[in-house]
Amino acid sequence: MLTERTEYWAKDGCYEEVLATQRRANRVRLSLGLDAETIRIKSDP
Repeated sequence: MLTERTEYWAKDGCYEEVLATQRRANRVRLSLGLDAETIRIKSDP
């Protein structure tokens, strides 16, 4: 089994853009037949 863990830390003012990119990447993964990733959001990194 392969486990992948990627963390994205948005710069100030870029939170919505980073989250949208993660969601778009998730749709691409699904279209390729891969499992969707779990997107976790921290309120205070």
